Amino acid sequence: MKIQHLIPVLFLAAYCCGFGDKQQAALPPAPAANTLVSDPVAAVKTILPKGATVLAVKEHTSPFYLPKGDGTQIVAGVSAQQDPSGKSRVLFQIWVMPPDYEGGVEGPDTGNHQTTPPRLLATGKNAKVYAWGLQPDLHDTLIKALFK
Repeated sequence: MKIQHLIPVLFLAAYCCGFGDKQQAALPPAPAANTLVSDPVAAVKTILPKGATVLAVKEHTSPFYLPKGDGTQIVAGVSAQQDPSGKSRVLFQIWVMPPDYEGGVEGPDTGNHQTTPPRLLATGKNAKVYAWGLQPDLHDTLIKALFK
């Protein structure tokens, strides 16, 4: 087989195996010695960009694609901007989980998801925080706001 015939086959194989997928940036190390603040929703509000707000807070939930648990989901976004279905534009979601929650660091990697699973953002003395959609420039800021 000639090399010019082999190259398209290699690209097709790489695409089918998922080697062309974009990888999420690595998250910063978690502050294991710190404690979650008493009001995580208020802490999230302090770091939101102008025009953004907390869109929803849901109790007794867990990060999607990860094992079930009993935590709190905080959804941040811009209510004035809507997607085609009429929902407010979501900037990021975080889940505050108990410290013994076993969700893993990066979640399952089955390749069958519509999006990437939430990632472990931080582990403190009294909580673990998972994040989805969080821009890298907000990682450290959110960790500092949530953990003291």
